[in-house]
Amino acid sequence: MRDLEELLASQPTLEGFDRLARQGVPRQLVDELANALGVRIVKLAPLVHTSSRTLRRYRSDQLLSPDVSERVLQIVRVFSQSTEVLEGREKAARWLTGKNRALNAVPLELMGTVFGVERVLQILGRIEHTVYS
Repeated sequence: MRDLEELLASQPTLEGFDRLARQGVPRQLVDELANALGVRIVKLAPLVHTSSRTLRRYRSDQLLSPDVSERVLQIVRVFSQSTEVLEGREKAARWLTGKNRALNAVPLELMGTVFGVERVLQILGRIEHTVYS
């Protein structure tokens, strides 16, 4: 896996995401994800349980720890799913960074825990199957 484009195009299975998390993803993926979502690194850092200062210490090609990689990949997985459901990356980014009435929160801000990720995926599933919340 070289970059976000390649990762999104390959649509990894859970097994693939697990393998990538254990290997570690390059720090550059965080930059690309932040860019795709239209947010700054400082907004993503707490969601992946690290500081933006710590992230800046990594070279772009340096691999993140498995724990941080797992959290980054959780956000990538939700971004991928929302892109598919909402039919476009720009729509997905707007949806993830805007207030959601069904969640009573901004979806991206919930992604610091597995439970928040599941809540966001649940709403995406409802949207996909046209079950309005």
